[in-house]
Amino acid sequence: MKRFLLLTALVCGLFVLDACNDDESFPQVNANFNADRTSILVGESIALTDSTTGEPNSWSWTIDGGNPNESTLQNPIITFQQTGEFTITLEASNSGNSDVESKPDFIRVIPEVTAEFETSLTVINEGQEVMFTDTSEGDPTSWQWNFEGGMPAISSEQNPAVTYLESGVFSVTLEASNELSTSNITKEAIILVLPIDGLQAHYPLDGSAEDLTGTYPAGIINNTASAANRDNLPNKALEFDGMTSNVDLGDILDEVFTGEDKIFSVSLWLKTNASSANNLIISKLGDSGCSEDQRTFTIRIVNNRFNALFYQSLTSNSFRRWEGETTLEVDTWYHLVINYNGETDINNGADRLSVHIDSEPEPISLNGVEGSLGFLQNGTAHLGLGNRLDSSGDNCGTNLTFNGSIDDVRIFSRILTLSEIQVLFQE
Repeated sequence: MKRFLLLTALVCGLFVLDACNDDESFPQVNANFNADRTSILVGESIALTDSTTGEPNSWSWTIDGGNPNESTLQNPIITFQQTGEFTITLEASNSGNSDVESKPDFIRVIPEVTAEFETSLTVINEGQEVMFTDTSEGDPTSWQWNFEGGMPAISSEQNPAVTYLESGVFSVTLEASNELSTSNITKEAIILVLPIDGLQAHYPLDGSAEDLTGTYPAGIINNTASAANRDNLPNKALEFDGMTSNVDLGDILDEVFTGEDKIFSVSLWLKTNASSANNLIISKLGDSGCSEDQRTFTIRIVNNRFNALFYQSLTSNSFRRWEGETTLEVDTWYHLVINYNGETDINNGADRLSVHIDSEPEPISLNGVEGSLGFLQNGTAHLGLGNRLDSSGDNCGTNLTFNGSIDDVRIFSRILTLSEIQVLFQE
């Protein structure tokens, strides 16, 4: 009987002792947490909030990719400096229990967008297409383009193609976005669209006298040298020696220059090397003997000023001569545009001619008038640059030969507008 009572007491004591050390005397811990954001940009921070139940009094955080990457705070602030998806683990404890909660790829960090783009071309002719390539950083997922003067005018494609139908200088804007950031970039005056409506011939004079329109055979270069152009790019213009140089373009463009009510424009760049009484730029001058009859026109720089002489009659020395007011500096590039309108007889023909220098209207006046007002006559002489040419393409003397450089000659069978002149000046 005594042994039975003793054994019973020992067993009961053990149960009591075990009950005294059981975790059930403390609340069961169930670890959990959340964050104020789970998608952020590089360099941003998140606030972690402990939501554990069971009255925890200690916390041990492990934050992949975070700064800091460990913490014992209940609600830490964590910054992420690199992109990716990151796991966060929390071990929460009270004095008797603990629990672990891990959330894989809980935080997603993406880069901030910086908008940028490239173009396949920046200088084009009317009707040409430009490819735009998105080069934005930050993994954008949407794009909004605005194309001033373009077709289409807007696009949501990443890499759109745009056609420009009219001449002008146009800006482009790109807005690139991902789910957390947006960036804008505008490139002002990035697309230069050159006029080609009515363009009859275009001679870049890049070491040759090729007509880029393909309408006429290449001209013949005589005693000129390749020179740097207005942008100081080598071999992009022709230099004339002031003595024997010329470019023979052939007996062409009579249908543009001659006859009743003809209108045309000539655009070119020039730079004189020396002051001269006569620096002839372009002419269609005379017959086989270089005489006065059958002359059409000469455009010159006379005593450092613009000068143009237009002949009006086959049978008499009938002409109109215009002179500008601006003194042109030696060794300086100028853009010159001459508009001729044979449809007007106002002021004895004075209003037939208008001139722009560097896209600005040049004040001109008649300083020579002889004979009746007629129309430009058709002759057999060759169209020449830098000198007067006869019907064989030979120089008509050396007293008018251009001394300097000429570049980018364009001839149109219509009057250029001011906006078109400004575009050509900005090329």
